[in-house]
Amino acid sequence: MNLTKEQSQNIKGLGILVIMIHNFVSHMMVIACNETSYSQDVTAAFVNNVFSSSSLWYIFSFAGWIGVPLFFFLSGYGLSKKYGQAHLDTWKYIKSHAVKLWQLIIPVYLLYILVYHFCFGRPLLIKNFIGVVTFTANLQGDAIINPLVYWFFGVIFQFYLLYLLFRKFSVKQLWVLFFAFMVVNYLILYFVPDRLAISANFQIMGHRIQFDMGSIWARSNFIGWGMPFVLGMIAARTDFSISKKWSIAVSLLSLVMVLVCLSFKALSPLAELAAILCAVTLVQWCTFKSIAWVGLISASIYVVHPFVRMVLYLTVCRPHGETPYPLVVTIAFVIITLVLSWLHHTLLKKHNSRHR
Repeated sequence: MNLTKEQSQNIKGLGILVIMIHNFVSHMMVIACNETSYSQDVTAAFVNNVFSSSSLWYIFSFAGWIGVPLFFFLSGYGLSKKYGQAHLDTWKYIKSHAVKLWQLIIPVYLLYILVYHFCFGRPLLIKNFIGVVTFTANLQGDAIINPLVYWFFGVIFQFYLLYLLFRKFSVKQLWVLFFAFMVVNYLILYFVPDRLAISANFQIMGHRIQFDMGSIWARSNFIGWGMPFVLGMIAARTDFSISKKWSIAVSLLSLVMVLVCLSFKALSPLAELAAILCAVTLVQWCTFKSIAWVGLISASIYVVHPFVRMVLYLTVCRPHGETPYPLVVTIAFVIITLVLSWLHHTLLKKHNSRHR
């Protein structure tokens, strides 16, 4: 499969838009999502309310996380296209990707912590900061990542490391790995509780070590997101293509599949694959420069939008559907985020150009 730069940016743009709106409205809505665990109660609540007057908000709140697997898919695809089977300097590869993530995260994260602590009087968690910037917070079963959406960077760094192993696999072996991840997701779906306290047999400074594992831990690490990443690698190394004529029908059908899969707990893991198919076929027949621009600054949007969300949550928004003028507030959130993200992207681009 060969995606053009504009097509890839359109997929990123679509993905980040639904993610940022999902992360914002999920605080205001009663209905949660199945991003980090598969809950029948959450699924039933969505199905029972999807045709209510607040259906648009419920769809974003429950289903907006589906943009996340698009980025894991594009990561696997992009790494495979960029490096292929060429010789790779392991240390230089790891260092470059770590520095890239640090440049994205640290400036905005420091600002987030300062405002969160000094302006709003919230607790300052040094352990949390260290875990996020070292990409290890996801591995700590008892860790609370704040802002929560930063779990993504821990997982993507895990995939950067795993790519060094996966790139040695043949396409057939990658398909086996893909289905293995699918089986793991179904094991998580049916047999792993949300939280499972595990106590270690050793103590540090007199304290027994205990981790909250379970499905939330698995879905906060590579174990729960291997399917889209490996699928991206497979797509980059195969000649799959679909005509523009058929892409319209497939994209619409796969969009319906996304909603159907999300509406039934047993089909939840397949929703990720349907979302990827929908996005990939959609850009075959329809791309927009405005969406491509959003995709261009998507990395900055991902690190900036939690900061804007935090400020609005603590000043304007109210939980459980009590926020006044939610549509106006959400539009303001999107506009402010896009402006600040463009500024962040521009400054980062200038910084990198000076140090080349």
